[in-house]
Amino acid sequence: MNKQKLLSGLIKYQIIEIVLNVLFLLFFMSSVFYGAIRETPLVDFFDFSIFSSFIGIALINIFSRVIEKYIASKLEDSVKLTTEYKKLIKSYTVPEADSEAMQRTTADGEINKLITWDGADHSKKRLVLPEIYVCNLYHCPVRILDSQNKYQLPEEIEAHFDEIMEAYKTSIIYNQLNIRVDNWHLDEENHNFVIRTSRTEYFKSLATNRAMDYRWKNGLTVRSVLDYGPFMHSLEESQLSNHLGFNGFIESSDKMIMFVKRGAHLSIGKNMYGTSVGASLKSKYGLTNGVFTKEGLKKAICMEIEDECKIHVNMEKFILENHLIAAYRDMVEGGKPQLLFFLHIDHMTRNDIEKNFQARVKTVKNKKTSVIEDGFRFLWLTREEIQKVELGDDYMLHNNKKYPMTPSTVASIVLLQNHFRELEKSNGDC
Repeated sequence: MNKQKLLSGLIKYQIIEIVLNVLFLLFFMSSVFYGAIRETPLVDFFDFSIFSSFIGIALINIFSRVIEKYIASKLEDSVKLTTEYKKLIKSYTVPEADSEAMQRTTADGEINKLITWDGADHSKKRLVLPEIYVCNLYHCPVRILDSQNKYQLPEEIEAHFDEIMEAYKTSIIYNQLNIRVDNWHLDEENHNFVIRTSRTEYFKSLATNRAMDYRWKNGLTVRSVLDYGPFMHSLEESQLSNHLGFNGFIESSDKMIMFVKRGAHLSIGKNMYGTSVGASLKSKYGLTNGVFTKEGLKKAICMEIEDECKIHVNMEKFILENHLIAAYRDMVEGGKPQLLFFLHIDHMTRNDIEKNFQARVKTVKNKKTSVIEDGFRFLWLTREEIQKVELGDDYMLHNNKKYPMTPSTVASIVLLQNHFRELEKSNGDC
């Protein structure tokens, strides 16, 4: 039985509850039999058994729901998005990027190459990630060409929309207006990164990018219908929602870099370790009078840092050209566009950040506000430790402990390592 059938069976047929009820019934019958053997007065026995049966049934309902939710949460991500990364890479014709190419800011020659990692000491077998490297953004100006056009779901997705959204049973989700990337490219002549944008909705991304491999009742998936290979569609050609997302690393004043243990309520990367910040770009922060600009991009990133990490960032000190370090696309999510930033905070130590976070986090019943924080547990590493970690396509190994991660997070670590090496070569700082 595959994971998707198991997940749907648990929910549809309440398998856990049935199993627990059967076990309780067997226990009850054995008690009756035991009581009969000992010639216990029938009235006394049934007085106790009726009372205990009500208690037992109530507990079964509670435990079955808890167990069902736990199993469904564990299965949900892998049902929506494939974890067979080597097979995914083979289904598309994309060359590998070498380390030197990834560190340069160049034009078409470096676009559409897979992010790779050769080990902390370059002695390991090359790790190839299902992430497409686009370009280095450090010291590269960003230019945004915005339109207010709205993305429309393809007819094939519209027809299966309700079915696809059933995949998010254990996620806390709500709809919102997002920024869609219609196209982006590196303008080598003018040395800037051009992003053409429009509008989409988060639910439309959940029905496309976030559920690429969720199998419909007819056996098809979003990937098999809209992005089947052998070539990954360009953003301009893609029929997916492709909302703009970003990952980011925060470094404290005592030079400790934050990772976050993600919660089980998120739509992706449940219970995994992520970058300090991982989010979609919110239009409520990014739009000014309905228009998305560079200032809007900067504000959206700074506000997300505030929301997720409870760290106030002076927007005047957050400079896109200094803090954005890479652009890439996530093949697992159908080539979804991602930006990566690195920010050193000079006014808060690791302990300051943790104390401030705990002081500001509140329990909120409103779902729309209760999911602001991605997680509540942190992992801190120095730059030197990050350079020495071992990586797999879905984990990071540090001090002999394995930390589960999405390939996008692993790719972010690789790109951060490359950024640090470039800074060492140029004797720069950030």
